[in-house]
Amino acid sequence: MIPRRILLVIGSLGPGGAERVLATMANYWAEAGHQVSLLTYSPCVADHYALDHRVERIPLDLLRDSHGVWDRLYNFASRTLRLRRAVRTVAPQVVVSFIEQNNVMILAALFGTGIPVIVSERTDPRHHPVARYWHRLRRWLYPFADIVVVQTEAVRRWVTTFVPTHKVRVIPNMVRPLVSIVRAPHSFTDGNIVIAAGRLTPEKGFDLLLDAFAEAHRGQLAWRLVILGEGPERTMLEAKIRALGLEGYTLLPGVVSPIEDWLQHADLFALSSRYEGFPNVLLEAMTCGLPVLAFDCASGPGEIIQSDVDGLLVPAGDVSALAAGLERLMHDTALRQRLGQAAKVSTQRYGLPQVMANWDALIDKAHLRGGDENGRNR
Repeated sequence: MIPRRILLVIGSLGPGGAERVLATMANYWAEAGHQVSLLTYSPCVADHYALDHRVERIPLDLLRDSHGVWDRLYNFASRTLRLRRAVRTVAPQVVVSFIEQNNVMILAALFGTGIPVIVSERTDPRHHPVARYWHRLRRWLYPFADIVVVQTEAVRRWVTTFVPTHKVRVIPNMVRPLVSIVRAPHSFTDGNIVIAAGRLTPEKGFDLLLDAFAEAHRGQLAWRLVILGEGPERTMLEAKIRALGLEGYTLLPGVVSPIEDWLQHADLFALSSRYEGFPNVLLEAMTCGLPVLAFDCASGPGEIIQSDVDGLLVPAGDVSALAAGLERLMHDTALRQRLGQAAKVSTQRYGLPQVMANWDALIDKAHLRGGDENGRNR
């Protein structure tokens, strides 16, 4: 691949799955010899992920609340103008943007510049609510992107209802390289561990997981549950833990790093999401050799897991089925070992080189469509 000037755009580098993927991509491309810049709308104080020293970091600090229609319009116009100036200063040969609102803003900001733009949806837009005006702007502006990247076939079918089919590509998340373990990070060392992870928000379904764990736990008092992450539902989840009598059996340690220190000290992983994009942490758990149990929610788990081969899938939202899956895995050590070993093998198809080869091809295609080999926009 010929060295390119690549600009990556996202709201922040906070502790999220999309942010982790974009930071991994930036570091990969910098290591490969590309000139990489990463622009966020938030300041650097929000950064959770480390970047290669060769990646130029551009924090625009554009975020502020809008009050009313006119204030919203003013903020949108002023942000897009500042964004347009910042991008033209970088003079990238291609721009890659993550997450719907960021995608809308970059497409509006660069309209008419000739700079190729690749936008990527990082969740399932059929289930992830956005304000009506953002939804309309997405439908109006996405057709002007050079390429729209999604993570699953189900989302591809949805996007092609308003974006030309030849512009839509499916690229799953990669499994980032995991660091080695140095210590046991928690005090639950005297019992078997069920682990889950994600933002403490409604779509992750941790309330459903607590109900299922409480049901399965009645005959399995040696087991403990650890839910990694932080978010607005912490208070509700803590109250639910008390109401279910799970105090002493459940831990909410917040955001942790590296997550593999926790994954590799666990005995099974549970994903209870109401919907997903393409769950990074599920891939990471499987890469660590954990047996995994997941709701077959939209979208992602059903495209990653072959049920009873390298994990277990149960009907989306079915708490009793999730509880039964937990009990089955808790009781059957041989099943946990078999599924964990198969999971470790199956995730090799999501290795960093394999996934980034697809992104490299898109970068070359978008660049050649938008500029000559010297990087000048046509």
